[in-house]
Amino acid sequence: MVVQVWQSRAERSGVVNMVDVSGLIDFETGAQSKRIFWDQDIYEQELERVFGRAWLFLTHESAVPQSGDFFSTYMGEDAVIVVRQDDGGIGAFLNYCQHRGNQLCYADSGNVSAFSCNYHGWAYGRNGDLVGVPLEQEVYFNELNKQEFGLRRVARVESYKGLVFGCFDADAPSLADYLGDMGWYMDSFLEGSGGATIVGPPMK
Repeated sequence: MVVQVWQSRAERSGVVNMVDVSGLIDFETGAQSKRIFWDQDIYEQELERVFGRAWLFLTHESAVPQSGDFFSTYMGEDAVIVVRQDDGGIGAFLNYCQHRGNQLCYADSGNVSAFSCNYHGWAYGRNGDLVGVPLEQEVYFNELNKQEFGLRRVARVESYKGLVFGCFDADAPSLADYLGDMGWYMDSFLEGSGGATIVGPPMK
């Protein structure tokens, strides 16, 4: 039986029709071409070059306070699960089963001991490892290397004053370097007000 390894849009890049965007904005007048807002090729290019490389906000640490707490969100068009790990750290994974690419988790938030796919029952631990495969002996003859089929991890996850960010680019600068001087402005309301927390259920 063939197993599908699910990749993020950034990992599947290379098929985007590159658009020369140099003439889309008039820097003298500030006028923008309306093409920016409707052109599919520009959109695909942004998903690869911006959302596939930039640090993106995922959630606040207060939304996943306990081990096994999770929060579902998106990075560009890629569904992502943010999970508090058993060691207290925070991990983020693509929200797709590695067997057939089925969405793994449909809840906005909650607490789990493991994630189980409702298609064929593959189960993944909080750390993204594949921990259970139904009929493993009958179907795979115990030859399936489960270490190869864990959830696809978001390459970088860092927190800034409780705000959790993720980045698909393993070679991206640190979150602090990426934020640059913007960190000073964020500090004014993250620290000056006594801190921040998430109140109530996820809003969409």
